[in-house]
Amino acid sequence: MTRYILSVVLVYGGLLLLMRVWLRLAEVMKNHVGAPLKKLWWIFGLWSIPMVVAPPLFSRDVFSYAAQGEMTAAHISPYLYGPFTLGQYSNAYTRPVDPLWGNTPAPYGPFFLFLDSTIDKITMHHQLWTVVGLRLLEVVAVAMIGYGVVMLARGLGRDPGEAFVLAAMNPLVLLTLIGGAHNDAIMTGFLVIGLALAVQRHPVWALFFVSLATAIKARRRLDSPS
Repeated sequence: MTRYILSVVLVYGGLLLLMRVWLRLAEVMKNHVGAPLKKLWWIFGLWSIPMVVAPPLFSRDVFSYAAQGEMTAAHISPYLYGPFTLGQYSNAYTRPVDPLWGNTPAPYGPFFLFLDSTIDKITMHHQLWTVVGLRLLEVVAVAMIGYGVVMLARGLGRDPGEAFVLAAMNPLVLLTLIGGAHNDAIMTGFLVIGLALAVQRHPVWALFFVSLATAIKARRRLDSPS
């Protein structure tokens, strides 16, 4: 019980410190319009590293993703069966899955399941490394959000540095999308880049990226993980 209380205090204490640093950084960027983005990208990378190696934060959905990737790699349709099809207690992929979603079919689009199963194959069907691979994928996805926001800000005549800090470096974004390893990051990354391309009058490429976003989370069920 003591360890549990200590862990909660440390997590939320760290969150408050991160919020304080982020607010100060946003204030600095607001007062230094046109500041170079290179250092901000380095800070983004440093803030992301702990999220990759830490246990999943505030959500266990990434374990469902990993199990669905294993199902897809084994040619078992995640649209017909839930992760517990692999074996509820005997399989390393399903033991950490929240029982609430154990028998729930996947609500995700085919492109995400393709990426999911590809990571599972690259890691040689190792559950832990599949989870780490999915976390790294979310880091790339949040970086895409940052890149898209910079494009969007420039297209609208706003300061890209401030936009990058407010969007991609927001602690809630980092903790939820990378710490929680939610695939919403991939969908949002494609969507933001698509919007930026539309603002820059590249409609074909804009439609392409928005289409990729819909292939990440093509449908939504009320009884499924986010």
